[in-house]
Amino acid sequence: MEDSAAKAKRYLERLQTLDDIIIQKKQEYLDLNASITSISSADPSREHIQGSPDDPAFAKKVIRLLELKHEIEQDIVSFEELKHQVIGEIRAIQDRKYMILLYKRYVEYKPMVRIAEEMGYTYDYIRKLHAKALKIFKKRHTKAH
Repeated sequence: MEDSAAKAKRYLERLQTLDDIIIQKKQEYLDLNASITSISSADPSREHIQGSPDDPAFAKKVIRLLELKHEIEQDIVSFEELKHQVIGEIRAIQDRKYMILLYKRYVEYKPMVRIAEEMGYTYDYIRKLHAKALKIFKKRHTKAH
């Protein structure tokens, strides 16, 4: 059975997961757009030029490009809403150290070593503080259950 800290961690990591998905979709969009707009050498002996607007494969790519753009836009809205929610939940924590630690870890995506340096603590202390912060977060926020 998963402990409360692990559930809270998984809940908070949704923000970075959604951010990663958006980045991947943007790359897919750029790659697809490049394949559509690249000029390939046309064989003049062919009656139908590949990549022309009446090519079914070209049309499928354009449709997928438009779908991807729409998906990215929707994901960005979802990300912004989730980020606002997560920041609000983190800020609701009364202990300033816990609040700063969770913000740096789950909103700024900083590694624990860097957080330890920035907060002026040892890595081991930050790891222990992180575990406590996650437990407190879970107690305060029922959505993290």
